Amino acid sequence: APRFLRLDRGFDLEPLKNLKAKYGVFGIEGNHEHYVDYDGWMRFMPTLGMTWLKNASASVQINGKTVSVIGLTDPMAQRYGRELPDIEKASANVPAQTSLRVLLSHQPKYAALYSGKADLMLSGHTHGGQVLALNPVVGKLNNGFIRGLYDVGELKLYVNQGTDVWNGFLLRLGTVGEISLLTLKRAPETNRYVGKLLNIAVSGNGKQTKLFGIKRQNLKRTLTNGARGSQ
Repeated sequence: APRFLRLDRGFDLEPLKNLKAKYGVFGIEGNHEHYVDYDGWMRFMPTLGMTWLKNASASVQINGKTVSVIGLTDPMAQRYGRELPDIEKASANVPAQTSLRVLLSHQPKYAALYSGKADLMLSGHTHGGQVLALNPVVGKLNNGFIRGLYDVGELKLYVNQGTDVWNGFLLRLGTVGEISLLTLKRAPETNRYVGKLLNIAVSGNGKQTKLFGIKRQNLKRTLTNGARGSQ
């Protein structure tokens, strides 16, 4: 069948192979991988050239400092009897001298559990509310986290709005597709990379707005453009 008629959703993700980053490309599962052919997705995702973190971590050296990326499984695993998120297991190989712990966890609502165990948490799941009128519902289902940057105890949480829609409700209204480029700068009065004075700049194409004390821009939904700027 012509490519545009293929029902293989893995084909839709092949542009992710274009993601290039100096220190590596990392990924985690979300809730939807659990619904259909979970084992197949777990085999397929690493073929896209990324390091797949399933309650695991990877550390890199940047300018003489250690940065650790920690990835969790999704809580939807409970419904199917699969491996639950385990921050202790995921962090077991994080070096004691790590300067920055970046946590990848698809659903933002559990952020409070990870305060003190990570410095920055990156999530998605909410689609930014998808439709503004649904924000109260989406917020209630996700402990108030809908989109943007939040302080959660000692943790900074950033919730990305995603690039498309939930297939149960094929409409976006008052929200935008988003591919984020976060720039982290070390706070001047500390040797750690994060803290109350951490500057997180989110950049891309579009109109620039101000949110939670950071620069945030509405981004185009062009995956390949985002891939070029994702280093």
